[in-house]
Amino acid sequence: MADSRFCRKCGAPLATADTPELKVLRPTAGPRGAHQTIVFGALMLIMLCLCLLPLPFISSANTENLLIRIGGFFGPLG
Repeated sequence: MADSRFCRKCGAPLATADTPELKVLRPTAGPRGAHQTIVFGALMLIMLCLCLLPLPFISSANTENLLIRIGGFFGPLG
């Protein structure tokens, strides 16, 4: 029998290429990586918003340019 897990003569377990546990765990790596990517992107967008939030209240052009540059870094990452 091709789907046997034990030897028909001695009862010893047969070696299989993939155990059922591995077949279950293998597809979970992709969704976990996608979740990490989404969380990272959301954090970068939050950082962008926090950098640009004080702009309407700043009167200094140098500080304004600095916040825009920092926000410009986080925006593409998000």
